[in-house]
Amino acid sequence: MQYQSGRPINDWRALANPYKEGDDRHPRLGHPTGVVDTAGTLHVFVRNAGRGLHLRHEDKDGKWHPWKDLRGSALHEGATAGVTSKGRIGVLAPSDKPLHHWQQSVCGGEFERLEDVHVTMVPGSGVALETSGDQLTYYVKDASSSGLLAIRPDGSLVQIGGAPAGGAPSALRTLIDGQDCTILTHRGLADSPIFGAFVTNTEELGVQWAEVGHPCLGDPALVLDAHGRITLAMIAADGSPHITRQSSSSGLTLGQWHRL
Repeated sequence: MQYQSGRPINDWRALANPYKEGDDRHPRLGHPTGVVDTAGTLHVFVRNAGRGLHLRHEDKDGKWHPWKDLRGSALHEGATAGVTSKGRIGVLAPSDKPLHHWQQSVCGGEFERLEDVHVTMVPGSGVALETSGDQLTYYVKDASSSGLLAIRPDGSLVQIGGAPAGGAPSALRTLIDGQDCTILTHRGLADSPIFGAFVTNTEELGVQWAEVGHPCLGDPALVLDAHGRITLAMIAADGSPHITRQSSSSGLTLGQWHRL
């Protein structure tokens, strides 16, 4: 962990295992997913050997609480975690059954199991984004179609298209010509980044998708730079990192790709 910008990265620290060594469940953990709340507390989620969900997190002094079993059943890898501007963490986990959903009622509070979401999500294909005050929308690949699906805070589902080849999308919100917009990107079927935009919370009106750049390795990523410009990054087929930025303060035109 790096506790302050410009400071060195601390030494690696093992978070241990919910099961003791020698227990046949010890090696059967899934891949961890981490998220930091607005208080700066890191939470780590992992699918356990019984295919439920375990959580471990820091306390306010930087010490780690023991692993806690959040229950759940028949979970797959690839849980999606997000945090709202008020610090509430939400977790969506794919399963043989409907999607499992957990949410904190307050920042730092206990995780409550919410109503399941009746969608078959491709494991590891989700991203969470705050799309209204203290509320998360999840964007996931729907296993029953070729596109992405928006899972809104009220539980409603909206097909939004796209053509993801695998992996997780990246998402952000920003103002474009004075409108609150959501931007998504994912790796497409031709391995190039696919870029989409729409007015936030109006997915049902359609998403404008466009293929940008050249084939990439892994998932492309979105971020706003220090000037508030949309910045899209990818790893090209030769392993080199490339970025493109919004070319002007108005509109949604991306500039030329630059190799870093």
